[in-house]
Amino acid sequence: MGRRPHPPLQRAFLLTAPCPFCLETGALKDTPLFRGEAFYVLGHLIERRKISVMIVPYRHIETPFDFTVEEWAGIKEAMDSAKTHLAQYGPAGYTVGWNVGRVGGQTVSHVHLHVVCRFYGEPADGDGIDALLREANGIAPRKS
Repeated sequence: MGRRPHPPLQRAFLLTAPCPFCLETGALKDTPLFRGEAFYVLGHLIERRKISVMIVPYRHIETPFDFTVEEWAGIKEAMDSAKTHLAQYGPAGYTVGWNVGRVGGQTVSHVHLHVVCRFYGEPADGDGIDALLREANGIAPRKS
């Protein structure tokens, strides 16, 4: 299976104004659940994602590769608050990840970390990031 040629870089998704995650633009449609030194935590407004949160840096940057040492140190506080908030749903585990770049699934140019509750018996039980890597590398799915 060969690689598909990719179209010319389209960065229109990165130029949306005002940024929906920058607090100072007034475009944020939610109230942060937690505010730390470098990050804040948002619940999802989309009903099917109520059992997940996003951790967002105050500073407007596109990728986690742009974090400063101080921001990396500050993410622990935000992750702890996200886990505390999500504990009310009684998850059996979590999927935590970044979508970086349009081809990586990023739709908003302000980097944000997804923290998603996972539960026994759900349709994707046991299929986390591993399933994505297996599919991308042409490896058969795990057998139950």
